[in-house]
Amino acid sequence: MKKVLPLIVLLITLSVLGIMFIQLSWIRNAISLKQSQFQKEVQYSLNYARESMYSHYLLMTGQKIFKQDDKDYYLAKGFSIQKFDKEDIEEILDNSLKRYNIKQPYEFCVFNIFDFPIASSDHFPMQNLNNCYFIRLTPDGSELKETLYLFVKEDKNALLHNMVWMIIASIVFTIIIISAFALTVRTL
Repeated sequence: MKKVLPLIVLLITLSVLGIMFIQLSWIRNAISLKQSQFQKEVQYSLNYARESMYSHYLLMTGQKIFKQDDKDYYLAKGFSIQKFDKEDIEEILDNSLKRYNIKQPYEFCVFNIFDFPIASSDHFPMQNLNNCYFIRLTPDGSELKETLYLFVKEDKNALLHNMVWMIIASIVFTIIIISAFALTVRTL
């Protein structure tokens, strides 16, 4: 029995380490999936915001549109973010982000074809332009080219807070396995 005990200890130790490695891998994968899901939801909210801006513009101009071709024509000929107040843009963005359950604070800026800002929130970080989500606002066929950039202040710890139950459960079950192992070795 004494010759088998070190082998049992080695095998159980390798098993526990393997389980811990798999748990860590699952947690990393879950975090990656959550980040990917968040990015998709921000992009969906930008698409929704653009469509909301189109609808708002058509209401402001009093256009009654019944066909998609007519809508595309009127938007291509006249839509510009410059016809919106900053408050209107913020309200549309707030509603769009809330629709997709995005609660993080954000800043926005709209650039024209010359990459000149034409509408912006008060604290848009120009130095983080490469880290922004963006969408072209003006429709295809428009002479104007306006692009909305959205900087979402992502809290890296927010993902961990959302997954804290998974991490705690992994730790608890690992402790239970190690305790059972230690108790077994001690009784032998």
